[in-house]
Amino acid sequence: MKIEKIYKKLRYTLSNENLSVGDEVYHIAKGRIDLKNNEFILKELDFRDFMSGFLNEPHIIIDLKYSSNKAYEVQTTCGFSPKESYFKIIKIEKQVIQKTDLLQRNEWFELKSYDRKLKLKRILN
Repeated sequence: MKIEKIYKKLRYTLSNENLSVGDEVYHIAKGRIDLKNNEFILKELDFRDFMSGFLNEPHIIIDLKYSSNKAYEVQTTCGFSPKESYFKIIKIEKQVIQKTDLLQRNEWFELKSYDRKLKLKRILN
C-alpha cells in the first residue's frame, strides 16, 4: 500500500511494499490481528512522532520472518509488529509556487536523493 503525507511543506510518499532487512521504516499503521485468519486489520494511520518515529526516529528492520505469529512477524530496533504496520519513504517532493499577475501555479518537484540526517535538516530549516 502506498500513502502520501504532507509534513513541513514536503510531500512524502511512503510504502509498505518491498521491505527488506536494513530498511529505515516508520510504525504508522495501527490495527489488530484477526486470530482466525492470522491477518492484519487496519484501524488507522498514525503519524505522531512519539508513536511512529516519523520523521526523526526511524525503526530499522532486523528480521522480516521473526515469527509465524502475525503480531511478531517483523523485528525492528524498536520492537515487533506485522509487516503491514511499517512504511518506508520512497519519494520526497517539495512544492514550488509560481506566481504570475493573474495565476498562481503549484508544482511538486521530487528531491532526487537524500541523506536523512544531513539534507533533511537543511530542507526543513
